[in-house]
Amino acid sequence: MTGFIPPLYRLRVGDYRVYYRVHAPTVAILAVLQKKDSDRWLKKNP
Repeated sequence: MTGFIPPLYRLRVGDYRVYYRVHAPTVAILAVLQKKDSDRWLKKNP
């Protein structure tokens, strides 16, 4: 996703969204949300 520092990545799985960041060699999972809640979460957690 653009506009986030450090970069934020999103994985879409059906009606769910998984937000994560890559810090080599690890991947930090930040949230697993339903699609309807993801906009609200993104505004709170830039």
